Amino acid sequence: MTRRRPGAALLEASPESDVARMLGSQSGGFLEEFLIISGLIAVQVTSAIYMVMLTPILASGVRPLFLIIFACMATCIFVLPFAIAIERKKWPSKLSIKLVAQILLIALSG
Repeated sequence: MTRRRPGAALLEASPESDVARMLGSQSGGFLEEFLIISGLIAVQVTSAIYMVMLTPILASGVRPLFLIIFACMATCIFVLPFAIAIERKKWPSKLSIKLVAQILLIALSG
């Protein structure tokens, strides 16, 4: 068995294979790449809008802790229905004391 450098795989990949992958010749293809890039752009645009809106809100005297709590609650309200719909089948049928303790420790530690 020969040892390879960590970046050796990057050096061996040819540009043609990257182009072929981007155009959809392999599984996933163009649509997957497009969705990943679109998601990254959406996160950046959302962060920019948040910063533009945050500056006048903080200048008006709103406490930063209130904004953090409000943002967490809004995220919870938005994500909770999706989490229930997607994860409902994976939930255990009974809650044991051990499971409740694990959930409590995870919740407290963030």
